[in-house]
Amino acid sequence: MKESYFKARVPAALHEAACARAGREGLRLGTYIREAIERDLSAKAAPIVQPQPPAIDHETRMTLQEIRLLARELAMASNAQIVARVVAQLKSQTPQST
Repeated sequence: MKESYFKARVPAALHEAACARAGREGLRLGTYIREAIERDLSAKAAPIVQPQPPAIDHETRMTLQEIRLLARELAMASNAQIVARVVAQLKSQTPQST
């Protein structure tokens, strides 16, 4: 295994803290720093899993539909053309699939 070396300038307080931590873990400073870098790189390389949105139960779905219909009725009461304009805007924003 070919090895390369790092040469870094760090504040004295960071050097002392790294030496102390390496000592507590029973490691040489170089071994401790190598393991810390490996941990950091592997943590950043791990894939980020997006949680699935929770399933909507029937009652929640019905409540959402009721709210949507109420909003539509209120909008139509204030301006009868508003629903047609919203539909046109949605069609212009949605990418057309062919």
